[in-house]
Amino acid sequence: MKFRLTDYFDYYKTDAVFYCIEIFPTPITERDFFIIVEKLKYYCRKNNISWLAVFSDTDSNDAEQVVDRLGKIGRPRKRVQGTKIDGHIHTVVIGNQNTSAYKTACQIKCSIDKRYKKKVSRIESKGNSEHGYNYVRYSLRQANIIRTGGDFNFRDYVENHKGFG
Repeated sequence: MKFRLTDYFDYYKTDAVFYCIEIFPTPITERDFFIIVEKLKYYCRKNNISWLAVFSDTDSNDAEQVVDRLGKIGRPRKRVQGTKIDGHIHTVVIGNQNTSAYKTACQIKCSIDKRYKKKVSRIESKGNSEHGYNYVRYSLRQANIIRTGGDFNFRDYVENHKGFG
């Protein structure tokens, strides 16, 4: 069996393009994060788009998730360990085969800019292949708070594509 470069690129391919909405004012508090999550819920539910929002206050270079086992019944608590920095948000929206998420991302961007009364966000395409996968994995690795919605499961996507082959 021959290995082709197209096999590598097709491994991470999704049906639609990942769009990232970058929000610049820092530090962002948890209260601001939950307000932005409500905007994501509203616009993405209205247009049938999947979304991911992550709040982080840890530097991505040394972020590591640690499981705290307290000896109690139930799921152990996870926390992110690493160098603390100002709070920031990572957001991702993705459509499906029939619907692009770009229009929804534009609506969310305008709503966020209106809330801050100046231009504080921009939309960046992450593609539908390896670049989008790496951005989602990077976001989830340093996440303190994770909120998702829609049909696309971001955690399963990252878990199922950990290594090529």
